[in-house]
Amino acid sequence: MNKVGNPVLPKFNDPDLRALVEKLNRFHSELITAMDQGKDGYLWPSTSVVSDYTCNQNDALIVANAPTAGLTVTLLAADLGESKRVAVKRINAGSNVLVSSPDLIDGQTTRTLAAQYDAIDVISDGDTWHRV
Repeated sequence: MNKVGNPVLPKFNDPDLRALVEKLNRFHSELITAMDQGKDGYLWPSTSVVSDYTCNQNDALIVANAPTAGLTVTLLAADLGESKRVAVKRINAGSNVLVSSPDLIDGQTTRTLAAQYDAIDVISDGDTWHRV
């Protein structure tokens, strides 16, 4: 252990062992990157919006604030967001937030978040969005 209590890694002289450790380090870096990007449901990166917004592949939580005029949050096409989960939450007391999609959201093309703190949480099956 070093002075701050962290283990001190041994020096690797065996080339095969060194290659394995390097592989594990690369895998660990890729895993952390994937988690930071919100893939595989590990993290929910949030985006705050005050005007019309179109979701992208990295969105998971959209926090919508439309105090003076309504705004629209447009989901990805369902086939682009297959197995993707997205939540939209309205935080303002003023104007409505409209959630729309090029595909259906439980049989409708739009959903309205009419009251402060209303939210919708949806998952795509590749053809349509489903509220959960």
